[in-house]
Amino acid sequence: AARAAGMAAAAGGVGPDVHQDLARDIGQQVEAMILKAKQHSESQVGREIQKVKVMMDKMGEKIKLITDRLSKLEPDSQAPLKADLLRSISKLEEVWENEVGTLKHELWQTIQAHNHNADLLKHHKDAIDQVQSSITDTGPNPELEQVHLQLMQVDKAMRREQDKEQHMDHLVQRLTAVQQQLLGPVGPWA
Repeated sequence: AARAAGMAAAAGGVGPDVHQDLARDIGQQVEAMILKAKQHSESQVGREIQKVKVMMDKMGEKIKLITDRLSKLEPDSQAPLKADLLRSISKLEEVWENEVGTLKHELWQTIQAHNHNADLLKHHKDAIDQVQSSITDTGPNPELEQVHLQLMQVDKAMRREQDKEQHMDHLVQRLTAVQQQLLGPVGPWA
């Protein structure tokens, strides 16, 4: 963006070809930045979803193992322990369902953010195309003002992308906390 601003300042009396080059360079930089941020977010979410899936599978195996062990206990000798274990498993399943619901909601929010990123990319491309066509149609002075406005819009969009990255980091932290909760000991028999 600094390079583009410097080019815009130096282009005060230069012809429309330089302005078209400037607009094209800005457009390419914006597209590259947004695409990179989108790919980073998508790959990060994909990795976290895979981790959660693995943890869910491990937790399901642990629950099955505990249930199998409970079914093998003799009814009279371990009745109080079995009742405690069944209550603990019931509580664990309830917590599990709540956490999965929360994760689904957060995943939905992430998908919405990705959709918003795609909309932003389209908006930026349209704005850049508009700047390029207006550079061709008008004199150099109004073009510089439009380029400046576009640079301000790009800066604003990048700040929004940074906010979304922070949201993704929060989601990753939340998934890590859930993972630690799920892998922690399950009652006194762990």
